[in-house]
Amino acid sequence: MSASVIACRKDHSNNNLAHIIKPAVALVKNTLAYNAAEGTATTGSWTKRDFNTVEGESWFLSLNTSTSVITVEPGMYYIKTSAPFVRTGYTNTSLYNESTSSHISEAQGNMYIKEDAGIENIGQIKFEAVLTFTTSTNLSLRYYAANNDGGWALGSDSQNLTSAVKSNFSYISFEKLK
Repeated sequence: MSASVIACRKDHSNNNLAHIIKPAVALVKNTLAYNAAEGTATTGSWTKRDFNTVEGESWFLSLNTSTSVITVEPGMYYIKTSAPFVRTGYTNTSLYNESTSSHISEAQGNMYIKEDAGIENIGQIKFEAVLTFTTSTNLSLRYYAANNDGGWALGSDSQNLTSAVKSNFSYISFEKLK
């Protein structure tokens, strides 16, 4: 009969935590029917983008679909956003802290969509940020647009697709780091 010996040693360095940490990811987005555009842009003021869907692991946030306000629990987050615009000219987006009524300076993006006659000028504003919230915080994604070119200014519909395909517009991805 042979004897087996198993030796275990505790790692006190805190450098080997990959087996413990599993980030949770939630996606907050605006999903509409295949034949629906997101709508006209408000010009001259900061305006909320609409959200109606949460996907993924959402235990650390909630969405109020009537106000498009997202409440995140305290923690550190890697945040990615994307918002479509059609012929809106100079356009900015910003993650807005509804709890303090202020724009988050580390979470902003901007672009210029050139206006050429007869050409659909479509663009996306995207930005990424790592943010830490020490208390439960209410957030929204806001935009400022110079122009409004009608019902497609915030994103066009998927006209030629079947009704089985949804139109996805703005989104915010929240990866909870700790």
